[in-house]
Amino acid sequence: MEKLYNVGIYTRLSVEDAANSGKAKGKINTLDRDSVSIENQRIILSKYAMLRGWMETRAYADDGYSGGNLTDVR
Repeated sequence: MEKLYNVGIYTRLSVEDAANSGKAKGKINTLDRDSVSIENQRIILSKYAMLRGWMETRAYADDGYSGGNLTDVR
C-alpha cells in the first residue's frame, strides 16, 4: 500500500523578485516568469502535489514579508 502524504504548500514573492520581474521579461524562461506570481506558484505546486498523489492540506503565502509573517490562504 502506498503511503499518503499530507503536505503544505508555501509560496513566496520577495520585494526584490517583484521589482526584478519587470526588468527580466524576455530573459528568463516561462516557468520562472510564471513563478513570479503568488497565485501561479500555488497552481504549479498544487499540480505537483496532485501528480504525486499527495494530499494538500494547507497553503501559505509570503508575499514580500518576512518568513515569520506567513498568511494562511485557505
